[in-house]
Formats: sequence, structure tokens, C-alpha cells
Amino acid sequence: MGRYYDFEKEVSVEIRSALDPYMVFAYTRDNLGADFTMFYYFSIILGVISVYGFITTMYFCCFKLTKVD
Repeated sequence: MGRYYDFEKEVSVEIRSALDPYMVFAYTRDNLGADFTMFYYFSIILGVISVYGFITTMYFCCFKLTKVD
């Protein structure tokens, strides 16, 4: 404390809100793959596909297949 810093030129500081759309985009662009958000969305997509496949399989097993005597 009590020190003097001479930057010789101006130093500009910009303060942005965390809710600023630019900051949200910049965070996702710079940290793509650094967090597990990508895996979260991927698991949701795979979950929807697996539920669709299960329902389709049950439909064919219960209604489309005929009994062979």
C-alpha cells in the first residue's frame, strides 16, 4: 500500500455483468469442452433416442408381430 504506479498511458477497464449475452457466448466459446455441459446435453439426446427406441421396440413386439401356430 502507498506505492505509486506510473503506467505512462491510459489503462481502460471494462466491467460487464455475468448476464450480458456477449459474456455468456464468450464463456461457452472459450470453455468448450472444459466443463461437462457438453456431456450433459449429449446424455439428454441419447436418453431421448433410447426412450424412442424402447417404445418402438415395444410397439413392434406387442402389436405388429403375429403369433405363429
